[in-house]
Amino acid sequence: MKYILFLTVIFTNSVFAAGGGHGGSPMDLKWKLLNFFLLFGFIAFKIRKPVSEMFTKNAKEVEELFHYADKLDKEASKNLSEAETKLKNITNAKKAIQDEANTEASNFGKKYNLEIDEKIKKFKSDSELRLENDKNVMIGEIRKKLVDEVISKAKSSIAANSNHKNNITSKLLSKI
Repeated sequence: MKYILFLTVIFTNSVFAAGGGHGGSPMDLKWKLLNFFLLFGFIAFKIRKPVSEMFTKNAKEVEELFHYADKLDKEASKNLSEAETKLKNITNAKKAIQDEANTEASNFGKKYNLEIDEKIKKFKSDSELRLENDKNVMIGEIRKKLVDEVISKAKSSIAANSNHKNNITSKLLSKI
């Protein structure tokens, strides 16, 4: 390549030097055109293979990137569909949890009301038993007071009347 460049420079200089002092003509360009086509022809010949390999390599890389992007797109589509399925399942699970919570709350309310009703019945029966017991205790106290009062009146009546004293004493002694 160095030789071709060297020869090109030499031929070009000789053409310029032979030009003389007159004005230029289109025929003066023939050597320049020849040099141009030789130089660029040689350059094209030399870099055609590396450029071709570069474009082939780039085409393969682009194709690989396209396949990789296609693969990633398929994976992303799959992940998206899985995420959508999970989202639907989450919505269904949320609804199931809410339904279960509502059912449990309703059952708790019913159970609570039954317990309250049972406690009220128990309190009523306990209060009735207590009232009955208090009534019986009061009646017993009243009877005791009544008996005590009857006995005290009988004592005072006997103590006031000596005739009754003698009759009662004789009756008591006769029983002994």
